[in-house]
Amino acid sequence: MFLIRRPSEAFIQQTIETQSQRPVTYPGTCLGWTKESRCPVGFAKNQWQYIIGQGEEDYHSAKQALNEWRMLNFDWFQLVRHPEFPSQGGTLCTLVRTMGIYSLNVARIVYVEDDSQGHRFSIGYGTLPEYPLSGEERLTVCLDPDTQNVIYEIFSFSRPASWLVQLGSPYVRRVQKKFCTDSSIAMKTVTQGGE
Repeated sequence: MFLIRRPSEAFIQQTIETQSQRPVTYPGTCLGWTKESRCPVGFAKNQWQYIIGQGEEDYHSAKQALNEWRMLNFDWFQLVRHPEFPSQGGTLCTLVRTMGIYSLNVARIVYVEDDSQGHRFSIGYGTLPEYPLSGEERLTVCLDPDTQNVIYEIFSFSRPASWLVQLGSPYVRRVQKKFCTDSSIAMKTVTQGGE
């Protein structure tokens, strides 16, 4: 949903309540495909990895940061609603401002995976009708057993949800890349003891 001014809290809440009752905007047969980094035909794949720390302590800090949604708040991208703890079926909403236009984006958490032994934690969420893209995204933190690097990974598949977004596809790809960069920097800062 695109807006020329910042929406009121009441409008945000009403949009979230309405959207939370709607189905995801991509085929149900593809639900959860990001768990295995799979991309359906007709969708663009986006994959990003960034080293955010080193060792067990940094991994646990990164996992906590992901649990607290700390990677979704920076100057142009704000989390305006999320479940206190990520859980399947929960609704989250972000407010994005680029080129003077606001975008209110509502998504549903489709899975949460916590592999304690494998040192891997993931949250996957899928787009709802008022999202400019159609698809699914996975955010993961993991500890590489060989290098002890703590890695933050973003994997998604998406396609424009409207003709307007289709026209702006090259710009949308740039915004996706900027999101990956800024989200990774936020995770690295939090993981290594910053705010």
